[in-house]
This record gives sequence, structure tokens and C-alpha cells, in this order.
Amino acid sequence: MLWCRILPALRYCFFHRWRSCRLCARKRHLLGLAIVTSVPKDDLARRMAGEVTLSDDPGATLRKWRTDFDISQTTLADHLDVSSSVISDYESGRRESPGIGVIRRMVEALLSIDENRGGGRIRQYARVISAGFESDIVQDLREYPASIPLDTLYEAIDATELVRGNRDRLSGHTVINSIEAITRLSSEEFYRLYGQSTSRALIFTGVTRGESPLVAMRVVNPTPNAVILHGVEESDLWEHAPALATIDGFSLAIVNQELGTMLDSLRSIP
Repeated sequence: MLWCRILPALRYCFFHRWRSCRLCARKRHLLGLAIVTSVPKDDLARRMAGEVTLSDDPGATLRKWRTDFDISQTTLADHLDVSSSVISDYESGRRESPGIGVIRRMVEALLSIDENRGGGRIRQYARVISAGFESDIVQDLREYPASIPLDTLYEAIDATELVRGNRDRLSGHTVINSIEAITRLSSEEFYRLYGQSTSRALIFTGVTRGESPLVAMRVVNPTPNAVILHGVEESDLWEHAPALATIDGFSLAIVNQELGTMLDSLRSIP
């Protein structure tokens, strides 16, 4: 991905940790990318195209973006006026790596299809990009136009509350890949998960027992209003999790909707 294009004034590549990243520079002229604009769709298109171009397995990366946008091979093929087998061949590697022109067409098609559906995925990724995070770390970040009761969020995603905290209203939510965040984010970056307000729910995905997110909350001050653990059953939850939530005063809940369904449910919150 062309990370050095995200903050062109700094000329720093956050992916390769180099100033004026030469690897990104080699790809930049191929992609024909202009300076990043303030248009979320354009910024996202550049990010997607750059990630596919620099990937060791471009087909797999294309497939990842297609599935993230919840678009079938058939739908994408129809939009591009090709057979679905062409899409399948690119994604599986049966065809040679797609060229810049093919990548551009596929990226534009994915974004166009999403726009026709209301642009939900574009807005979701735009919020993450604007906060400076990678989509494999932060899967959604949203500020609500007005605060909502915590129970409204619970109802939207069918969450089960285990501990009721001291604050029962939310101004936003952040959906976080638990392992990626804990292993890759610095303490300063972790604070940025709060977005514009700490009056929010942090929803951790990829959870097995919930130990790591709860321990992480012990060193974060202030704490969020709620922590929701995705993908863990109450019987498998770390035994000390409820006690730590009680000590720190935040609500603790679990949710077991399929990840894509949960993200769709979160988008339904007014």
C-alpha cells in the first residue's frame, strides 16, 4: 500500500518505515495516482489499489476486498461485463497477476457497487482511514450524531451484558481486531481508538477468552463506557473479566453474531 501517499507532506511511508519510500515510489507512477484528496472514496480507492499492487498474492488481496464489501463474484463480474470465472481465476492465481488496468477497474467496480447500495462500506472504511488506522486493526469507527442508551447498542447486535458499569450512554463505537491491536499498537495509538470521545463502546473481535482486552483496559485511563467481546461464550470467558470490569467501572458484554452481520447491525444504529 502506498502509505507515503497518505501524508504526502511528511514524505514518510508508515508501512516500510522509510522516508520517501522507494518501493512505494516505484509503484506510484504505475498507478498514476495524484495527491490524496479529501474525498473518502478516492482515498479508499488509492489504498485498495496500492495494497493489491504491493501484495505478494494480489489475487488473495482482491478477494479480501471483495468479500469485505460483501460482493459476490457474480455481481462483480456482471458489473465488469466479464464471466465470473475470470474473477475466480484472478483471485485463485490461475491467471497471472492482474495488471494496473485490471486492478483499477476492479477497485472502481467494488466502490461503484457499494455506492449503488448506499455507500455503507465506503463510509465505514473512510472513518477508519481518517483516524489513521489500518482496516485489519480497526474494523469500524463511528461517532453518533447524538448519544444513545447503551441498551440500544446491545439490542442492535444482540449482546448479552455481564456487568453493568457506571455510565449507560454512548457517543460512538470502535470495532477492534483484538490480537492485531494489542500486538501492533503503541500505548499512544491505543488511546486513539476512542475517536472523538471516551464515551463509547470498544468492541473487540477475535476473542477467545477475553483476557488480553481486559488486561489492556487496566492500563488505559480513562476507560471506555463499555467493552464488548465478540466471538466468546460466557462459559469460555476469562474468570477474572467481570471483576476487572467492575473495578474499572465499565460495562462488559459478549456478542456472538457473525462478524459481517454485527457490522451491518452497527450501521443500522441511527
